[in-house]
Amino acid sequence: MSQSPVPTILNTRQKTTTATLRKSRKDLEDANGLNTTIRLKKQAIAYLTAGDYITPSKQIDLHILSHILLQFGVTNKLLKPITDSIRAVAFLMEDTYTQQITDNIAMRVNAQLTNHMETFAANVNNMRDMVEHVTRAAKSVMGKMDELNDQFQETANQLAQAMQELTEKATATTNTTMSIPTKTPITYAAATQQHIHPDCTAIIAKGQNMAKQILIQKD
Repeated sequence: MSQSPVPTILNTRQKTTTATLRKSRKDLEDANGLNTTIRLKKQAIAYLTAGDYITPSKQIDLHILSHILLQFGVTNKLLKPITDSIRAVAFLMEDTYTQQITDNIAMRVNAQLTNHMETFAANVNNMRDMVEHVTRAAKSVMGKMDELNDQFQETANQLAQAMQELTEKATATTNTTMSIPTKTPITYAAATQQHIHPDCTAIIAKGQNMAKQILIQKD
């Protein structure tokens, strides 16, 4: 029975990972001693564009890069560990991209909700201030109306009292005018029929006698 190659692959991978960790990011990018011409971002874009993996006009994101890795991993020309490594990185890149999109959406929603909540709170405060202002204005108007009503009632009472006093004075004046007898001219016939007091008769007779006397003056 042949021995499984899994331990050998794991040991090789561990050695490779340990050796890789000793290298810096700059050493990995320079790739000294490796059979590659891709050492810069510009060269990477040119290589992927030449292979029709990307288009120059389209923005590159993690979703596109993971799709490219999955395309690299479908070939049978690579060893299984390399294929598995490429596909593992592709799936993790896709998950990272999805998580970034989710976090970005959540952040924007949170920002929008925060702005709306702040605006809503400000509107509630403004509405509360407006309601309090309207309430105070309504109370002031009601107070003014009550004051005007009291003044109107007082004026009405004074006017009624003045009308009553004026009516009483007018009634008293009418009664006084009606009690004074009216002097009408007396005719001769009415005068002759009036009863003459005896003293008046004696005076009249005396006057008539004096009119008939003849005065004789001695010179």
